[in-house]
Amino acid sequence: MATLYYVAPCQGGDQIEVDEGSLTLNPGEVISFSSPTSGVICGTVGSPVRDPAPTSYTAIAVFTGCENCNNENNIFDYQSPRSAYTEQIICVQVCDAVDGSTVVVAVNPPHPVWTDNYGTEVTQLNAVTLGGVNGLNN
Repeated sequence: MATLYYVAPCQGGDQIEVDEGSLTLNPGEVISFSSPTSGVICGTVGSPVRDPAPTSYTAIAVFTGCENCNNENNIFDYQSPRSAYTEQIICVQVCDAVDGSTVVVAVNPPHPVWTDNYGTEVTQLNAVTLGGVNGLNN
């Protein structure tokens, strides 16, 4: 039976027990490994598991770093800024009090930004930040 190692996923979260399979793993290496849902996850190898139990995670390959592993396996780069929904642009009708003419202008309002569970900023494009760029009651 191959050795099991604790692996810290590159995207964050709890350590996972991974079977080294046909590879020989060393602590500190970045590996890709299969998940129970047939997806691929990248993570950094930690210490060996003292009391191994059956696991459904198996090491696939060794990489030089998390970014390299994510790129090679087409895993979304969790550090890149992201956005949610379709951007809403507001059209405003501006009335000229002097000559009574009106003009319609498009306004791109500031959008709220929140942080997801991986620490990545996500801009919510279908919403408007109340109170301007610094938010409500700034």
